[in-house]
Amino acid sequence: MTFTEGSPTKLLLADHKRIRGLFRQTMVLDQRAHEMMPGLSEELFLELEIHGTIQHECTNPALMNVMEPDGRGQVMKSEDRFREISELIGELKKLSLEAESYQQKMADLRKTTELLFEEEEHFIHPEIENLPDDLLVQLTSEMKALRERILNDPRNQSARAYYVQNPNGGEHKRKLAA
Repeated sequence: MTFTEGSPTKLLLADHKRIRGLFRQTMVLDQRAHEMMPGLSEELFLELEIHGTIQHECTNPALMNVMEPDGRGQVMKSEDRFREISELIGELKKLSLEAESYQQKMADLRKTTELLFEEEEHFIHPEIENLPDDLLVQLTSEMKALRERILNDPRNQSARAYYVQNPNGGEHKRKLAA
């Protein structure tokens, strides 16, 4: 199963694309529609949490079970990067958007996330694609189910794109008021 529509690698790459897009939006909104930043940051943090949880609970254990001991280092490095990302998210959640250190912490989060994604795309994804087809099918199913479970958790409703990027609010609302 090599890079098919529903393969684990395609799902992870879709996460990368979604998260990179959210980082780009935070950079633009900070300059143009600052009032949307809290919701967008919440959505970004949720997407990072989902990606990290999928890696931690689905893909990394599958890889650790089949990889040779000397090849497991990259998977462990990925786990370490996610811990770093989680710590940065925790620090950002404690800060006000107006705090001097907020933008620097957000830049650190973006840089760390990009490093993780590059490492995943170069080292982890090829290993995933080498898993047996039956395991890839099972992994894909588990990843989709886990993503849906996290998204449908009522505690995460306010971070869903529908609520965060309300077409009747944000920059559109600001322009109408001007």
